[in-house]
Amino acid sequence: MPIRWLHLSDCHVGSQEYGAHKLFKETAAFVRQRRETTGWEPDLVFLTGDIAYSGQADQYEQAKAELLAPLDEALGGTLT
Repeated sequence: MPIRWLHLSDCHVGSQEYGAHKLFKETAAFVRQRRETTGWEPDLVFLTGDIAYSGQADQYEQAKAELLAPLDEALGGTLT
């Protein structure tokens, strides 16, 4: 049985150079579209690399609100 996974890396939340807002919205939209049209859901989600640009607490809160929560919603509330 295959294992399906989603790997996101080096989000650098808090750095505008990386276009984080657009990237997060497009990632969640892509995952939602794939799930709704093909039934694809990852068995594992890896978030590696630099999540926050400079390791500030507010950057991690931003990642939670702008990346993790929408991604969780796109996956039907299955992230833990």
